[in-house]
Amino acid sequence: MTYTYALLEVSKATFDEIAAKLAAAGSTHSFDEHGGKNVLDMHGLALVVEDEPTSTPDPTRDALALVLPLAKGYAAIHPQESNLRYCQIATDLLEGKT
Repeated sequence: MTYTYALLEVSKATFDEIAAKLAAAGSTHSFDEHGGKNVLDMHGLALVVEDEPTSTPDPTRDALALVLPLAKGYAAIHPQESNLRYCQIATDLLEGKT
């Protein structure tokens, strides 16, 4: 472990993503504590940009994918035509049938 390092504050999401990748790579020596906070000692490591995604992000599609299971659960309890139709339309959109 490095005994001196500069602390660079990042968002919790960034910290958690890097920590997960270090843990998956077996880099347990990178985990340390400084001033009562968890730190990642990244001595000898370098960051690179991920490859570009193969598809364009679609926030509407992503949101629909998140709410569809809830809508299906609601439709199972309240099987009115409009609820069932919404679920079918959403499913078709996600599967590229429209």
